[in-house]
Amino acid sequence: MRELLAAYQKYLNQRLPTLGFSLESPKKLAFAIQDLSNHYQTDEPTPWKNSATEAAYLSYFLPLNLLRLNAVCEIYRTQAPELLEDLEESPKVLDFGSGLGTTEWSLTQFLNLKPDFYFQEISSIAISAHQKLRESLLKSMQVNSKANWNLAREKYHLGIFQTSLNETTDLPKELLKCDQLLLIEAATHQKARPLMEVRGRLIEGGYHLWAP
Repeated sequence: MRELLAAYQKYLNQRLPTLGFSLESPKKLAFAIQDLSNHYQTDEPTPWKNSATEAAYLSYFLPLNLLRLNAVCEIYRTQAPELLEDLEESPKVLDFGSGLGTTEWSLTQFLNLKPDFYFQEISSIAISAHQKLRESLLKSMQVNSKANWNLAREKYHLGIFQTSLNETTDLPKELLKCDQLLLIEAATHQKARPLMEVRGRLIEGGYHLWAP
């Protein structure tokens, strides 16, 4: 994980100036982060066309999502190790609403898994930003990882939905294609009821809930 953080810091220092931002000018960056945070209180998709979005996401939201997912993976590893046994040999992992690809780094660097990743992302701008970041990090760390974008499968070993269900109005069909699911969604007041409805439909679909 230290190697990942060093590579990420290097990329951040190089990428932010191309977006019109710098860690040495934190006030401007803080405003961008606050603006994106406010946007996430709405039902609108992430505004990737705005360069400030990528700057805010790289500086704050991606590290936050990584910490959150790592915390969940730690519980996953220590309290339900039997669930990880099914993911030991090249599992097919769906990252729905992948953004800039936080999932890959938690699974490969924190859980030491070697999945084939299937990133589902509707924004071509986010995909391009993700690919730039990913290429830089993999090169810096001198590691390989398999990835596909928007390539559908009939079945996945694991599906990860991190703050992506909150941005959808219909239940994604991909949910029921996954043997295991990790749902990490912020239950805001507006979204709590829809998320509980998702919970009920998953139970109806035959899933066993390991956590609330």
